[in-house]
Amino acid sequence: MRFESAVLTPPPCSFVSARALKESAAYADNILTLSLTTGQTTDQLQEFSYASELIDVSLDTLQGSLTKLTNNMQNAQEKTAKTENVFDKLGVSITTATGELRDAHDVLWDTRRALTGVSDRTERAALEMEIFGTQLKNIDGEDKKFEKILSSMVKAQESTAAATTAFEKLGVSVTDADGHLRSANDVFYDAIDALGDVTNATERDALAMDIFGRSAQDLNPLIVQGADTLREYAQEAHDMGYVLDNDALAALGAVDDAYQRLQKTQEGVKNQLAEQFSPYLTEFYEKITRLIKDATPATKIKFSCSAFGCFFLDNVKIERAIVLDEATDNAQTLSDNDQLTGAYSL
Repeated sequence: MRFESAVLTPPPCSFVSARALKESAAYADNILTLSLTTGQTTDQLQEFSYASELIDVSLDTLQGSLTKLTNNMQNAQEKTAKTENVFDKLGVSITTATGELRDAHDVLWDTRRALTGVSDRTERAALEMEIFGTQLKNIDGEDKKFEKILSSMVKAQESTAAATTAFEKLGVSVTDADGHLRSANDVFYDAIDALGDVTNATERDALAMDIFGRSAQDLNPLIVQGADTLREYAQEAHDMGYVLDNDALAALGAVDDAYQRLQKTQEGVKNQLAEQFSPYLTEFYEKITRLIKDATPATKIKFSCSAFGCFFLDNVKIERAIVLDEATDNAQTLSDNDQLTGAYSL
């Protein structure tokens, strides 16, 4: 196996150590990877990285919470879209301004009037089936109609209550005026501030868990300090030059890639060397194994294995031992009754 020598010119790093450059390169590569996997901007991730130590909340917690919040925003949008009930379709309100159920007789009257405005007979029949379980003409007596519509009102209210998201309970909107999802970053800040206004700690933790997942409790230091603190640290990160643009991150990421290739090359050379020496090492281990197996009962051998290999600890008398010089591939034979002093490192 041949190895060629080369004269390498070190990079101009007079004021930046190789270790510092390697750490910066690994940091940049991590930010770029996180941005690709989470969909969060590199600026956002670097702002969180800067603020994490100052607010005593880890970067993993901040990043994971924002990812969970983004997913829950989408779920909340879909959930809200699916909660429209039959009364909503007819434009009939079943609750008062304070959220209490209206009088069922009034709702029945409004529902009948709304149904008469549906020109399509099939659609009208489907709406009646959804509210009353059958068409109105098949129900005898006002009392029966009252019971049916009251039951539907209760079910509709329960369905709406179950669909109420933690965002709505906090008064945080996940969509803009056009119904499109807002920026996850903006919603994150709004949710942090809204949670800070919840005085009941148990309720606050429950709402935070619904929005941010398991890492919610780890966000408590930030919730106590408020979103403005995080905004200030984010701006400070930019002012101090901590936040790198994508070009700078890409350049450092290339350094990390080159270092990883170097590591793999070294591993490859090591594996090739191991392959070259494997026949000699195999023979050496086999000879030592035979030596131990063939020892007479009178021979006392204490054998210990540790992280540094296996050693003969005591001076032992052996009938024959072969020590292989791995560097020169020469063997030295010790005659009978020679003392083996010290240790064999296997």
